[in-house]
Amino acid sequence: MQCDASINAATYQGYTALHLAAAGGCCEIATLLLACGADPELSTTPPDSAEEGEKPVDLATNDKVRSCLAEFSGRASLG
Repeated sequence: MQCDASINAATYQGYTALHLAAAGGCCEIATLLLACGADPELSTTPPDSAEEGEKPVDLATNDKVRSCLAEFSGRASLG
């Protein structure tokens, strides 16, 4: 992907494209987003909120997506 948009751009509620791919069970899209630098550790915490948000893995609808996100989360913590 090449454009000026941030791969981690989020809605006001904090949902990124990776959150939506995980929630939709779209492993291929999640993998593409992760390969392009999407952050699997971003939370959905809205601005000015004390609430704890959800990470993409919290929204994942199947084990395949959870496994993919866990693999990339592990790489991020090592790097």
